[in-house]
Amino acid sequence: LLRPVLLQKIIDGLRNRHFLLYAPPATGITALAQMLCVKLSRVSVIYLQCASIPPRECFDVLLRNGVDLKNGKTTLTSETVFILDHCHAWFGCNEFWNAILKGVDHWFPRYIRFLYIATLLLSKSPLYFSSLRSLRREDFLLSKQESVNVIERIGSKFGDAFAHVLVEEC
Repeated sequence: LLRPVLLQKIIDGLRNRHFLLYAPPATGITALAQMLCVKLSRVSVIYLQCASIPPRECFDVLLRNGVDLKNGKTTLTSETVFILDHCHAWFGCNEFWNAILKGVDHWFPRYIRFLYIATLLLSKSPLYFSSLRSLRREDFLLSKQESVNVIERIGSKFGDAFAHVLVEEC
């Protein structure tokens, strides 16, 4: 999908309190997150690079940014999106994930939302991730019909032999 289409899908997904963006490493997902920060210029965006923050500090880093997960309080008063990039770095902190994915729904204002970006979804991923609205690797790819249309166009332009080689090799 084109970047503007992906950005709009993410923005649409952020109508939910929690939204997961998952793609393998080296697919440009962090660059997409940076573009999203610019696109959300009317919203306060707090971008956290989780891979550079030790998991033991995950509660503290949110507290420094106005969210007290342990005591169920926030000082934020306007629309805010937290982007937790490389959130898989914190998967070992179950208390954090329980608090943020389950606990906030009881006390959290609707104007605060979370975008989780992961390039690894492991067996130790928070159980609740499976139920989150998300864009995953397969959402970035062409559908079967779109692929067929591309191959047909390539065949008509470059010849069926080239299209056949493309199908076989890719």
